[in-house]
Amino acid sequence: MLKYARGTEILTSQPFVYITEKERRGRICDFCFSGSENLRRCSRCKVLYFCGKKCQAAAWPDHKVECACLEKVSPEVPANPVRFFCRLLIKLKDTSAAAQTEPVFGRERSFAD
Repeated sequence: MLKYARGTEILTSQPFVYITEKERRGRICDFCFSGSENLRRCSRCKVLYFCGKKCQAAAWPDHKVECACLEKVSPEVPANPVRFFCRLLIKLKDTSAAAQTEPVFGRERSFAD
């Protein structure tokens, strides 16, 4: 068994799915999580907030389907667990996203494993 010193980083990974919690919405960017007083709200769903056009464009592949769904249920916003689960289902339906690999301890892993 490998031994690591306390505080040693042993794994870094990008999240497969994430949401910005309701309590932080409007205070942090939904893509990069930076806090700002000057966030721009998505003009379509009016739920998510972004630092600017760059973050909004980067988030668009994951937000596109969700955005249309949020627009349909407006002004209601689903609870955090529901939004998270919906994002997960949307991502899993996109087979190219589910098949993306990432090295983990010397092996290529994907969410589709």
